[in-house]
Amino acid sequence: MHPQIAAWRGAFDEAPVRARRLADGLTPEAFNAAPATGGWSVGQCLDHLVQTGAPLVPRLEAAVDRLRASGKRGEPPYPLGFVGGRFAALNAPGGPKAKTPAPLRPADVPLDPVAVLDAFAALNARLGAVVAQGHGLALASLRVPSPALRLLRLNVAAWLETTMQHQHRHLAQAEAARPEMPA
Repeated sequence: MHPQIAAWRGAFDEAPVRARRLADGLTPEAFNAAPATGGWSVGQCLDHLVQTGAPLVPRLEAAVDRLRASGKRGEPPYPLGFVGGRFAALNAPGGPKAKTPAPLRPADVPLDPVAVLDAFAALNARLGAVVAQGHGLALASLRVPSPALRLLRLNVAAWLETTMQHQHRHLAQAEAARPEMPA
């Protein structure tokens, strides 16, 4: 398997496992508790990833279906394009902080840990399916509009890379926000 495909598949398979480990042993209150230094709680970090991924996945699924129907083949490595590469880097761990658009901000109410973790696992299962079904198709040839930023259009490969990087970023943020559990 090409390293680019393996990275996406591995990330989307591992993200729900990582999220469940983060939530393991946390009470609903601790899952929703913002860190003393400020920022989002574990639950809010995961909810944000669901809020950003949920509207994008159907667009990626439709794009893969269009590529399959058209017979457009392509092999990795898939180029991300200049804008796609920059956007993925901006969303990666250590990238600059940015104001989250209102529709993509996490809920500011107590979140049900089971519901959030289940939604995150379902999202990642669908992302993994996009990677599997898109392998061998021309993922760099079809641009998909952002559900949140009207002018942003990235190719399918760039969206997969950006989503993977974005998940790494906010899972690391959730790890830092996780309250210490008493021994």
